[in-house]
Amino acid sequence: MNRAWIVTLFLLCAACGGASTSYTLLSFKPEPAGANCPTGGVAIRSGADTNGDGALEDSEVIAAQTRYLCNGASGSIGDSGQDADGGPAGALTLFHATGEPPGLHCPYGGERIDIGQDTNGDGTLEQGEITQTLYSCLIDADAVGLHLGKLDVRTQADLDVLRDKRLQIGEIHVYASFTGPFELEQMVAVTGDITFDDKAGVTAISLPQANSLLGVIFSGTAPELTSISLPKVDTMSSLELHEAPKFASLDLHAVTKIGNELDFDNVGVAFDLSLPELTDVSWVYVYGTGPRTMSLPKLQAIHSRIELLSTPLPALTLPALTQVGAVVLEDDDALTSVSWPALRELGSLLIDKVGLTALSLEQVERAPRGILIYDTPLQTFEALHLTQTAGLDLDSNPSLTQLSLPLLADGGFIQLRDGEPATISLPALVHAAQVLIRNATITTLSLPALQSVDDKLWVTSSSLQTLDAPALTHIDELLLSDDSALSTLHFPALRQVPTAFHLYRCVLLPACFVQSLLAQLSSTPAEVEVGLNGPDGCSASGVRGGTSNAFALSR
Repeated sequence: MNRAWIVTLFLLCAACGGASTSYTLLSFKPEPAGANCPTGGVAIRSGADTNGDGALEDSEVIAAQTRYLCNGASGSIGDSGQDADGGPAGALTLFHATGEPPGLHCPYGGERIDIGQDTNGDGTLEQGEITQTLYSCLIDADAVGLHLGKLDVRTQADLDVLRDKRLQIGEIHVYASFTGPFELEQMVAVTGDITFDDKAGVTAISLPQANSLLGVIFSGTAPELTSISLPKVDTMSSLELHEAPKFASLDLHAVTKIGNELDFDNVGVAFDLSLPELTDVSWVYVYGTGPRTMSLPKLQAIHSRIELLSTPLPALTLPALTQVGAVVLEDDDALTSVSWPALRELGSLLIDKVGLTALSLEQVERAPRGILIYDTPLQTFEALHLTQTAGLDLDSNPSLTQLSLPLLADGGFIQLRDGEPATISLPALVHAAQVLIRNATITTLSLPALQSVDDKLWVTSSSLQTLDAPALTHIDELLLSDDSALSTLHFPALRQVPTAFHLYRCVLLPACFVQSLLAQLSSTPAEVEVGLNGPDGCSASGVRGGTSNAFALSR
């Protein structure tokens, strides 16, 4: 028997109210074969007899406490060649309920439920077949400090109902009319959310003894709130706080896991967000005014995403983080430092208008949903172990002089636009969905291992001199436009450009070279358009007279 199960059932199935004691009821309902029991069984439902009619009604069932006892699986079919009847049927699960007198298991008496499998098939649960025992007990709700059911709090008098309680089963809903501190000195656990209406007048939240909460959620603004103190809470579902201009203090120093959101939306102006024991959270969201510092030294996993939007944070330091679903940093001009030395699993990264000058993804090997960096003063970007990403999009980073991606083999959609390094080398890149280079300063693009581009290879750069892809065999579309300095185009292995071959205003590429490149293809592209405005012939040295050339072919 699982002792924690007994204790949970004992507490969560209790009732309270005007009377000092009330009954907890169990019901046993056949469970058809399905997700809960593959071969069928019994659903054990529990709840307080709140209306005192002696029957457990559907509205009284605490769904989260329903347990399932399942039948055994059918025996295996006999080997081929044996008699056609199947193996023996799996044993049925039986239960037997008897009265339980006051004593060790139930101080006020109650009911004992024995459970087990009918291994001898006689239809009776015998002593030797019992594998589990549950107790449904009468309790004195006031004596154990328990309140069962949702509580609506409009005034401090409403909150007084919980002043001496240790356990609240259900939600606490605080209305806008409530004013003053929300304090519960004795409360140990709340199994439902504590929700606050828009513009609730709560000034402080304090539950000094609580170790477990479901969530603290503000559905709107909290204009008077100055502090939240939950010093012993170990786990909770959510903390969501919005538009709280007076907020200055958060004590969540024991919390290790937040199952859903940690959400601060325009909260305070100068408080320090410190969660020294937090290791696991689903979503971190900080928008606008809020924490001036953020310390999460033990955080290992952000399962969904972290978003910092228009915040005053100067640094994001996550020394223990190993996995994150997505990172979004937008309009964070003050953010000049990001550090996550242990990060290995990164779903996606978006950085837009952030004050970073250097970015390193030291241990990240894959970014399956892409890396996008826009409008930053970034000078260096390195991802030394990155081998695969759905996309690499760098746009308007005019100070970027160092791009180091030595192991990137599968780049997805690669777009380098407006202000990237003069020399770009992707030495391990073998495959890309698309390559777009639109750049005013790049002089050399080296892709020594690239073999195929599923869609377009599109390069537009007035300063590009050399485009080198010696292993490239397949591009769906080749587009070179306004590459006025391009004199070296090295595609010796190229054999397939099935859809389009377009070259415009590449004035240093002679026509004979372009014709030679077309001749080496295994078939003529569906569209061929060339307008070079450059030399029309080649000499032994590579170029011969003429000033322009234009022609078009189609299949």
